[in-house]
Amino acid sequence: GIKNYTQASKRTRLKEFSQINTNEALRLKNRDNLKSQSDYIQSNIHLNNQTQNKEDAAFAFQQMAQINLERKDKSAAINNLENALELVMDEPEETSKIKEEMVKVYVADEQYEKAITINQSLVKEAQKTANPVKEVNQLQNLSQTYFQANEAEKAISSLKDAYSVAVKNNQTLEARNILQKLTQFYQDKKKSKEAMEAYADFITRLDTLIKAD
Repeated sequence: GIKNYTQASKRTRLKEFSQINTNEALRLKNRDNLKSQSDYIQSNIHLNNQTQNKEDAAFAFQQMAQINLERKDKSAAINNLENALELVMDEPEETSKIKEEMVKVYVADEQYEKAITINQSLVKEAQKTANPVKEVNQLQNLSQTYFQANEAEKAISSLKDAYSVAVKNNQTLEARNILQKLTQFYQDKKKSKEAMEAYADFITRLDTLIKAD
């Protein structure tokens, strides 16, 4: 009896997997039809939930969020990204990617505080896992959100933090790229003294960075 049940279960999973692939192919054929795409994605969410395929279900929720954005429905997009997030909480990389997508939607909807809160959590996660490359990247993302929220001082502070982490961890190219962003801001604000100080600091540390690289 158990053997028959196992075989039936396997046949069911294969059938559902086949339907998911068919739905995906049909979705791609209907790229210009948001309603059809939405129906196929919704079917795949249901099928993946039935087979307890969390990763593919999360991907389908992300696809649905993209459809929501094309329909200018940012609230629905956030809901679908939150659904995706719940399914991949034990996968740090996927979690980060989804949170970054949520930040973009919140910024587009001018919900800057929510976007900043997520950015800050991503910085803390990078610090907790002692991942300086990711920390530098997330600090720059946080800076960008602050700029979009017209909070220039906090944006520059985050950029300076990113620069410090990059220099401390011998990320020469990234440190130079951040320096360019800082000096561009200072030049735009007619703050030539600050721009020169930023360059002087980089040159002072350059020999150490080159030796480390």
